[in-house]
Amino acid sequence: MKIKKRPILSDLVKGGTLDIEKFQNQVIRPIIKMQHSLLIALFQDYIKQRNIDFIDLKKEKQLNRISTILKKDTNFKSI
Repeated sequence: MKIKKRPILSDLVKGGTLDIEKFQNQVIRPIIKMQHSLLIALFQDYIKQRNIDFIDLKKEKQLNRISTILKKDTNFKSI
């Protein structure tokens, strides 16, 4: 099994950032970036299970639907 190293996103850390922002940019964002394909697959599986005809929606409606699911859908949040 190949172990991925967490990517370094050096352009996100600026001189006047707060400690919490540094943590977010140095730890959290690289982990999310490393798991990007997993998160996409999880979301695709979720819309498939919910029978959401996502492909037929216009781009703007797709973005609104994604935003709504990520912010308000408690079923998706509990996955």
